Amino acid sequence: MQIIDTTHTTIELRRESHYGSTFYYVVDDNLNHHIRTLTGRKSITDSDMLSLQALGFTFRLRDEPLPSWSA
Repeated sequence: MQIIDTTHTTIELRRESHYGSTFYYVVDDNLNHHIRTLTGRKSITDSDMLSLQALGFTFRLRDEPLPSWSA
């Protein structure tokens, strides 16, 4: 298991739509592994993003603007 470099607090996401629903996936394989271990899911939810934001992480959506989440 690799340790996460905590100096990089931006999580890059890719968005995919399936059957009318939108899903967000973590691009970085190492970070994705750790987040999947915590959430038990391949994609992350708005609630996951809010919790990660509270821990100091920010998000960047690959190749397009990211919608704003607020508590």
